Amino acid sequence: MDWLPKDQATWGIVLAIAAILLTFPLSLLANLLTPKIRNWWAERSITSLQQRIGALENQLAKMKSHTLLSDDQLTLIRLSQRLARIAFGFLLILGMIGIELLDEFPRKSHTFPGEALAALILMWVLAALIIDKHVAQFMNIRSNKARERIAATIKELTNKLRARQKSYQ
Repeated sequence: MDWLPKDQATWGIVLAIAAILLTFPLSLLANLLTPKIRNWWAERSITSLQQRIGALENQLAKMKSHTLLSDDQLTLIRLSQRLARIAFGFLLILGMIGIELLDEFPRKSHTFPGEALAALILMWVLAALIIDKHVAQFMNIRSNKARERIAATIKELTNKLRARQKSYQ
């Protein structure tokens, strides 16, 4: 196997590129498989299956305590969220240009004037990520599709529980 690199630097670069390329697909896969794995793990015993059904029923009850939004309302929220992301990206680019422009000015002190702007941009990014997460949770709790999905999962697990209890009798 002469084609394999022998030095650590090349392997470091190869592994870093592989990690970057696989981050998004593996994250997506984890988010898609987590509920299925949790349900599969709950099927290992009657007690854990009952606990999983109870947890899902509690989650559904919490969701029903919130106002249900129509599909049109959810579409408007998604649209405003996308517009906010576009505006955020535009402001981020302007901030980066501002940092570069501030770097060109002669310095009268030892501090870099763009440091404050860079810190402000970092805070802006973190705030945008936190707000985006809360908007997604807001929409999920008030979505009819999410409620139907949880109700279907409860029904499926209840049927498996009944079948399991019959097999023990």
